[in-house]
Amino acid sequence: MENNEEISGITYKIQPNKQYRLWRKDYNGRTFYNIEVRQKNYDGTTSKWYRPITFKNGVDLPNGVDIIIKGGIENLRNNKLDPYNPITAIMVTDFETKESQEILEQQAYDEFRDNLAEIENEEVPF
Repeated sequence: MENNEEISGITYKIQPNKQYRLWRKDYNGRTFYNIEVRQKNYDGTTSKWYRPITFKNGVDLPNGVDIIIKGGIENLRNNKLDPYNPITAIMVTDFETKESQEILEQQAYDEFRDNLAEIENEEVPF
């Protein structure tokens, strides 16, 4: 039995070119990232869970940014508490960010406050 269809997912329920919200957590000097994955159930309800993801070294993304995953692989780590069930994470090899409205508003507000502080520090000639 041959299957000529291409497998288009990175892992189960993670599709390339789909937008995911990224959640960041800093703990003990390390940064951990998770994405929210949703599933529509037969009864009309929605289930959601969080999948851990990792990036190459040097990637520093803020909390709440939307990313579009272009490519990645599933990565397994040893579980110290249960050696028979490894911890799975997605290693993202290629992605692009999509600025969310909340982040853009916060950046505009910070820029406005910086400009306002500079204007207050200038001497007015009149």
